[in-house]
Amino acid sequence: MMRLITLVLIFLFMASSYGQSSLKDPAEFGPYSVLAYSYEPASLDPSDPLRTDVSRYFNSPDYRVSEEMDNVPLRAVGHYPEGEGTFPLVLIFHGNHHPLHPSHEGYEYLTKLLASHGMICLSIDGNFLNGGVWGEMDARAILILRHLQRWRQWNSSPEHTFYQKIDLEKIGLAGHSRGGEAITVSNVYNQTLHKENDPDYNFQFSLSGLFAIAPVDGQIGSSLKVVIKDTNYFVMHGSHDGDVYNFAGLKTYDRAFPIDKEAEGFKSLLFVHGANHNYWNTEWASHSNDVKFGIKSPLAQISAGKQQALATVFMSAFFQWTLLDTNYKGLFTKNETFPSVPLDVTTIQQYSDKDHIDINNYQEDTEKSTGTYPGSQNHMTNLSVFKDGVLKGYHTWNNTNGIIVGWNSIDASYEISLPQNFGELVTEYPYLSLRVGQIYESSPVYNPSGEKQNLAIRLELGKNKTGSIETEKFTSIIYPLEVYRRSSNISKSNMQTIRIPLKQFVAGKPAWKLEEIRKIKIHFDQTPSGLVVLDDIQLTK
Repeated sequence: MMRLITLVLIFLFMASSYGQSSLKDPAEFGPYSVLAYSYEPASLDPSDPLRTDVSRYFNSPDYRVSEEMDNVPLRAVGHYPEGEGTFPLVLIFHGNHHPLHPSHEGYEYLTKLLASHGMICLSIDGNFLNGGVWGEMDARAILILRHLQRWRQWNSSPEHTFYQKIDLEKIGLAGHSRGGEAITVSNVYNQTLHKENDPDYNFQFSLSGLFAIAPVDGQIGSSLKVVIKDTNYFVMHGSHDGDVYNFAGLKTYDRAFPIDKEAEGFKSLLFVHGANHNYWNTEWASHSNDVKFGIKSPLAQISAGKQQALATVFMSAFFQWTLLDTNYKGLFTKNETFPSVPLDVTTIQQYSDKDHIDINNYQEDTEKSTGTYPGSQNHMTNLSVFKDGVLKGYHTWNNTNGIIVGWNSIDASYEISLPQNFGELVTEYPYLSLRVGQIYESSPVYNPSGEKQNLAIRLELGKNKTGSIETEKFTSIIYPLEVYRRSSNISKSNMQTIRIPLKQFVAGKPAWKLEEIRKIKIHFDQTPSGLVVLDDIQLTK
């Protein structure tokens, strides 16, 4: 009972930590009337423009599939806004399920909403690639690009409904499960397989955003490691996902925008306590993989309605921001909320802005004193646990480096010394950002089970030492939810992003100058003990 009470209090805190936005709730219907639209081949004739050949990439379909892989249909259903164009285009691709089940029809609630906001949105039928199959990821990605080729052709065909109505400079892709990896592979193939004079491979589309729902990662094989470099990326996943139980999309997220080049987009993540794999798709909602995979947790699975409410608000906000320039950044940084966001659902969010300066991303080496920013140095005091390197073990599921920090003294701290010229950056990058999360312990030693953690951050500005700003003021560092899949503990020590406006450190001190910043100090003095994972300490916009 006490644990349930604790969870309820966490729910209430998370709700109160948001601020109400002045923008329209993105889950509300927009100003456009919506028209249904679908397309499919007229015949089995391979010359039909709505048929294509993917056999080069996959030729071993499920025994229940009647389609030949050298003559598969280009079929989709969805909606578009009534009125004069041009409109951005969004294609949604489902994941693996029964091949004779219309999985592509399960996102109507999303295609209608996006169309009402001025986007053409269709859900692709790739059911012939479903079933008891493996190795079809290439074909999924190629199928998406072949659909885009038809849309480009229709935009230039005077006799077509969508003649000059499509903004081909603003294209978004969304995918669920295997479809979630397929959209990232499409993004790679869009450039690497492009052949301008080949009608089957004339790609190079302007992809502005990728929205992944509980995606897989790595099914494309070891020959291609998908790294997103050139488009905005969002991924959401549920704690009760028994199918993709390893939170594979977190690995895609971690690899996105590698440190060896400037980021060309933002990335954001949503982890939902109580959400499963299937409820994002209305056609799959009657198949609860919570039961199939033996998911057990103190927290009950949330309803399909609540899962779909979260998909609705975040997908709408993502594509309105990415394709229509309506700035919903506050939703992704967890600074704003909307009435459509369920108040009794706990979420963990991460966000990395396109414009940021890495202070410590822990990718440069495993020397604990070395910082990422040239000339920076790290110093540890009274830490009982400190590990710098690949995040492995501790119920972390990442694909990156970071640090594990444990303490059992209120005199413990982690200090970053900065070079003389670092302060020149604070005007352009006014936020201090970091990823931090509690470590799950099956037998609690450092983190009391169910209790939150809180860190205190201070700056040294020349000779001045600021007071503490507690992370609790921005985001509660909650205890990881305990989840079992059959007999395996799949609890996840998820980090969340905390963004602190630097100006708060000098509030009421007009003579203090942030440009004189010399040190950032993280003090572990708010609780007697703790164990956390830390990564991506940045200055950001």
